[in-house]
Amino acid sequence: MASPDKNIKAFIYDMGGVVLKYSSDEIADFVKKPTSLAGEDFKLLETGVITFEEFVEKASDDDPFKKLFKSSEDVKQKAKLFLSSLVKDENIEKSIKVLKENGYKVVLLTNNFFLDKNRQRKTVHCDVTHFDNVVESCKVGMRKPDKDIYEYTLSLLNLKPYEAVFLDDLEPNCNGAKSVGLKTIQVETNKSEDAVREIEQLTGLSIL
Repeated sequence: MASPDKNIKAFIYDMGGVVLKYSSDEIADFVKKPTSLAGEDFKLLETGVITFEEFVEKASDDDPFKKLFKSSEDVKQKAKLFLSSLVKDENIEKSIKVLKENGYKVVLLTNNFFLDKNRQRKTVHCDVTHFDNVVESCKVGMRKPDKDIYEYTLSLLNLKPYEAVFLDDLEPNCNGAKSVGLKTIQVETNKSEDAVREIEQLTGLSIL
């Protein structure tokens, strides 16, 4: 086993597909398609420029995300189904707990959006009490995989890129993190145990 990396002080976790896994393989596969969440209107949604209600009303019918749905009402119903498909990943939850107990900072970094026009309801559906910081794209006006959101997150921690590890299920987001110098762990669908084993190797901790 490789020696632990003593430079690492923090782990930055994605939410959907990492902290929360997709109970539906269909949804997990959709999210991983390169074009699924890449439409211009969806970018406006995730950076908080528009809300989900406004997205439903205004998004182009060519938007890959909107193409899933037949009507505005169908969008709302399937969005609820999408969110309800997210369930806690026990392996990842345990890694967060053990890292915290051993003095590491843990951060949630998620692309999310405001559901309602009043911007009161957001799509964070996990327990955030164990996280030292929570960075939500719709609140900070930046999104993965753009460099600025990783740099912003590091600035909150007052850390250099080599002092943190980023976990995400999507390759473009991992590539964005690598571009600023972060170490990355890509969490494959239904393979969170492998990701936690990588954390163990980097830290020398026994987690699972």
